[in-house]
Amino acid sequence: MIKKLYIPTSTLNFNNMMSSESISPASFYEKRGYGYKRYERVAPNRLSNIILLYEKYPIFKIENSEIENYPLVLEVEIPPFLDCNIHDGNGCYFSKKTIYLNPIYTKIIFRNQDEMTSTLSKTEPSIETKMVHLYEANMAILSNDIETYEWVDTNMKDSQEDISIYISEDKLINKLKGFMYAYLIASNQSIPDYIVKIKRDMKLLRNLLSAVIASPNGLATSAENKQLEDIYNEINDLFYQNSEYSYKIKELLKQKASEYDYPQFESILQKEHIFDDWIKKQSDLSILQPPFCIDEFHITNSEIDKTAKLENYLNGISTQIALLENKCGNNHIPSSQLPQLQNGRISQIKGQKDFVMKLFNEYLEEAYSKSDFLQSRYNFATSGGKLFKEELKERWDTDPSREYINSLRCNLNEFQCFDINSSDNQTLKSFAAFCQKGDADIDKLEDYLISNLIGDFRISFSLWGIIFGFAEMPKTFTNKFFASKNMEYITEIYKYIFEQIHGIHLEGSIKPYELRADIETPSKMNQVDNHSPEQTQTMFNLIPEELKWIFNSDEFKSLSESAQKYFKEGLLKHYFGSNKQIDDNFIKAIEKLTFPKSKTKWEKVVKYIKGGINPRKRDTTPQESSLFQFEVGKDFYCDSNTFYSLRSLLPEKKSIQKKFKEDIEWFQAEYIKGESSTYYAKASRENERVIESFERYIRKKKYNDKINIDRIISELKRLYNVR
Repeated sequence: MIKKLYIPTSTLNFNNMMSSESISPASFYEKRGYGYKRYERVAPNRLSNIILLYEKYPIFKIENSEIENYPLVLEVEIPPFLDCNIHDGNGCYFSKKTIYLNPIYTKIIFRNQDEMTSTLSKTEPSIETKMVHLYEANMAILSNDIETYEWVDTNMKDSQEDISIYISEDKLINKLKGFMYAYLIASNQSIPDYIVKIKRDMKLLRNLLSAVIASPNGLATSAENKQLEDIYNEINDLFYQNSEYSYKIKELLKQKASEYDYPQFESILQKEHIFDDWIKKQSDLSILQPPFCIDEFHITNSEIDKTAKLENYLNGISTQIALLENKCGNNHIPSSQLPQLQNGRISQIKGQKDFVMKLFNEYLEEAYSKSDFLQSRYNFATSGGKLFKEELKERWDTDPSREYINSLRCNLNEFQCFDINSSDNQTLKSFAAFCQKGDADIDKLEDYLISNLIGDFRISFSLWGIIFGFAEMPKTFTNKFFASKNMEYITEIYKYIFEQIHGIHLEGSIKPYELRADIETPSKMNQVDNHSPEQTQTMFNLIPEELKWIFNSDEFKSLSESAQKYFKEGLLKHYFGSNKQIDDNFIKAIEKLTFPKSKTKWEKVVKYIKGGINPRKRDTTPQESSLFQFEVGKDFYCDSNTFYSLRSLLPEKKSIQKKFKEDIEWFQAEYIKGESSTYYAKASRENERVIESFERYIRKKKYNDKINIDRIISELKRLYNVR
């Protein structure tokens, strides 16, 4: 029978729990050497070496707190097989070990909405607080359904046992969990060699062009021009070789070689310098061209901001890289392909040599901590070198690996030169990359791997996960997995990893987070009429079209993530409570909404909404002359007045207006080129299709979250009679 128990704690410990997904006795935090070192005690959980749990929700207060600090209670379901860790005490239960949470058996209970909102708002600055969204569906407000009692001291005595064995267990679990998630994300993020080369070349291209436009005359030297030419050629070749056109050519060459009985058909054409002409003459491949062509970058053009133009230019290539990467990406590795654990060790890794498993298991030892690694990468590399030596045995003295590892150690200890690419062994290179660039910021490690044409991140990332541990993982890294909307996949992987680490099979599924109507309305929010369950469900699952322009506005997006959720609930409740009218009564109601530290920003949102429900003033700025003059309402792609028709929908910030104007004019100019356009040669010129294309184009811009794209597209459809 599952036992439901309650753990009292403080909202000040929320970030702590969500970084390690656990709660420990207070004394553990200072001694375990990872994650948060501070733990806020509360009266019902005041002891150092044990955690107290209660059969009912304990009502308690936090007295004389000078900072925002509120009671918080965890409701945990304890299956029978965990009873060995939970002991019956004097009027309550206790555990001498860390209790590991999970979003299936754990509920987080706040006293009221204000305290929940305040707590969640403090998670945003914390880069290690990464599990919040996974638990949001299990966050609740104290209600009559939960049995409570007024807490009284049970006089439970603290444990005097040596806690070092329990802390060692926690350290190992932190390492194993870090390893499992790092291996998972690395497997999903690893990329083929040709993508690695393109990304490497893109970085070189960016650096080189940035240097050129920063030069006094804005011109490339002859040496730089040669470098640019080489980079251009390689990027184009890589795109071409991995395009559908290339595959068609290969099939055609294979067919012709067989037809003419010339095995060297292609090489003959190449040697005679007629290969390109031959391709163009093939009737079914007459339009053959690389999917992305790099034109000359006119850095001397003084009419356009050089930096902005450079970004726009590079973004075009980045978009093509992303499209190519999506075609080959493996971002859903099944749980069957993940490592297997047994008795706190890695027992099997499919597709990896036994030596790699041996390397990982070595660094699972408690002696290899994050602080020790950062203080002496040399010692870390030396330990790894001994493993390579043991693996090679008598071949070590003559094997190139010996010189490679010794050169790496000299680099780490004496800053001597080291060429990471002097070996073709991917295990060695990945090991060396981690020794050199393993740091708190794992993105820097990924950049270094790409720079050195290492597209398989599994070994380097796994070493990072083992040494830095799960608690230190930034949410920018774990979001690559947890931010997915595929809850079935998240549940499968989460349950697999949890069972591998803790030996516990979780029953059930992780719930997706939705804007919920079952929470208590904040005391400072005006009450609205009650709705039926069906109305309430509709209210929070569907955002009405009439409100999307508010939620997509710059003003609303300037709010913190937690504030956005709070105000979105308020807007929706008042909208449905006022018969779906955005009028003066609606404005008066939402003006009274409040959220900690958001007063000024919310006033700007209200001001924006007020302006939106009044007749909008048309921009009367004189229209600039253009080479192309067409009527509004005819063809979007060749209408020189479009920007001025949309300007009133843009933020007042001049830099954003300027960027948008440049982008829309570039987009229209490309369509006007017709078949000579690099991007839209074969695209339809019908307004509906062009507007769809423009929406895709503009949503990829860096400033897309600063403009209301939905309203802009809606206005374009109105202007050009698209139904």
